[in-house]
Amino acid sequence: MKKIILLFLIMISINAYSQFEIQGVIRPRAEYRNGYSSLRDSLVEYAGFITQRTRLNLKFSKGILTSAISFYDFRVWGDQPLKTDMSSVGLNEGWVEVAMGNFFYVKFGRQAIGYDNNRLFSKVNWNQIGAAHDLVLLKYRNSGWILDFGAAFNQASINNFSTDYSELIQNYKTLNFLWLRKQFGRADLAFQAIADGYQKEGTKSTLYMRFTLGPIIKYKQDKWDIAVRGFYQGGKLQTGQDVSAYYLNLDLGVKISNKIKLMGGIESFSGNDATENLNTDHAFNILYGSRHKFNGTMDYFSVPATTNRSGLVNPYLKLKFSASKKVDIFADYYFFRLYGDYLNNGELIDKNLGNEIDLKVKAKLMKFLKLEGGYSFLLATKSMEVIKGGNNSYFNSWAYFMITVDPVLFTTKK
Repeated sequence: MKKIILLFLIMISINAYSQFEIQGVIRPRAEYRNGYSSLRDSLVEYAGFITQRTRLNLKFSKGILTSAISFYDFRVWGDQPLKTDMSSVGLNEGWVEVAMGNFFYVKFGRQAIGYDNNRLFSKVNWNQIGAAHDLVLLKYRNSGWILDFGAAFNQASINNFSTDYSELIQNYKTLNFLWLRKQFGRADLAFQAIADGYQKEGTKSTLYMRFTLGPIIKYKQDKWDIAVRGFYQGGKLQTGQDVSAYYLNLDLGVKISNKIKLMGGIESFSGNDATENLNTDHAFNILYGSRHKFNGTMDYFSVPATTNRSGLVNPYLKLKFSASKKVDIFADYYFFRLYGDYLNNGELIDKNLGNEIDLKVKAKLMKFLKLEGGYSFLLATKSMEVIKGGNNSYFNSWAYFMITVDPVLFTTKK
């Protein structure tokens, strides 16, 4: 009881001089998988499970200083035996930001990074664990100009000699990025550049750098909006192979009425052509961006390996219907096609891979209580079977239902 009274007194003192907030998040999600991410066949059965994200977010600000700490627990319901102690609490974020004058800020520590539509950098909200980077972020804000520069250097442990990163060689060893943005009337212009370095496997000091850069152009009117993105990727892969790849994206949204919005678009990821010399890799990698948000919610395509490095062309059509202030209904259609030629048993296959339809409903019952559910199915071609395995003659589907409870438990904000 004394500890509770002491905590209450501390909160009162914080309230007098600063701002402090505590937020809790509990998000269970049930999933049914019967052809999710790969085609089913006669030898497999459906999967069903429930995962849960639990977070405790603390945020504090006073004067020129802002800081945040976020603890998390991830679990699959039933993955821990009864009456056992299996510690699973981790640090989702832990950072401090300091204002340096009126325009400059420095933010350091473990932090989630997201820019634009989250294609190359994402905070990864769908994944129950999330994603964060250990880095220093320099920020400039003045007259509508936004400039961010981030830098990270990773090590697996404390060393007396060497900077060998072999223990976590699948992660980047160095990361630098630049984000520049300015709005001019109805036009929104941005530029993004990322340089990441990976230690070559089997070595202690060889570092191969890859760079990705390009513009983002957006224009918005009252009834319609358009966005164009283009990125080039060069440098070297972790294997030492040269890479030269590109990504193009066009989105066009039309507001049909106050309740209905229609969006059409296309994404093109360059890839390798089986009929060409492969001294240089042409498969574009989305780096640290969102996987689930794009190319269909059944998650068949994301990184180059999901098309055997042949690239992807993905036209799509999306419909959003606002049934009420609290309920939104979504219907999305995706068409999948390989970018490059692909050989199977010495013969070129048809580039058409199939179609996916995603249906989803979101309901905001209260400020801190949200429901979400969806159903998706995939109609695959024989070429999809070659690329992903399984049997294309089977019906592939996926469904989920998710509850999010994220109340602010305590705040000193006025």
